Amino acid sequence: MEGKRSSMSKFKFNISMSLDGYIAGPNQSLENPLGVGGEQLHDWALKLKSFREAHGEPGGETGTNDDVLR
Repeated sequence: MEGKRSSMSKFKFNISMSLDGYIAGPNQSLENPLGVGGEQLHDWALKLKSFREAHGEPGGETGTNDDVLR
């Protein structure tokens, strides 16, 4: 197989994870997809400039957290 290139797709997404490895709260359901309290894991990103720009919203905080998200 010398000279052949692999055609592997790339997939990229952003997600918050707690230090102990959780990405959602307990008791996930269709009505509550992030589980009980799961939204709190992502609160840090919602106010950042990079997040807001990616969702077509103006403003937002800059700094270290925004640098990491970007």
